Amino acid sequence: MDDIEAIQRRNLERIISQEIVKSKDDLYIIEQERIQKLMSRGTNALKNHEQHPNTIYKSEHKAQTNSRTSNIINSIKTSKTWNNIKKIRQRNRKDSF
Repeated sequence: MDDIEAIQRRNLERIISQEIVKSKDDLYIIEQERIQKLMSRGTNALKNHEQHPNTIYKSEHKAQTNSRTSNIINSIKTSKTWNNIKKIRQRNRKDSF
């Protein structure tokens, strides 16, 4: 019985270590992609990243803000469009009576 438990424990440890390696590989790939983006923006951005690796820079923050703003504006436009459609339908109903 002890042999079976030992084998199961070793198998479980092996599976866990493989998962840890996979997650480290994923993090490495993500970090390499981020460095490539910084290099394409210029050496200054790369130097800042090396000094402060977890910092979100103004341009990244600006892109996130612009995306949120676009989403809000699009939802406002959509709601205005629907309100206009409702008004036209109401007018058409009144005109038909």
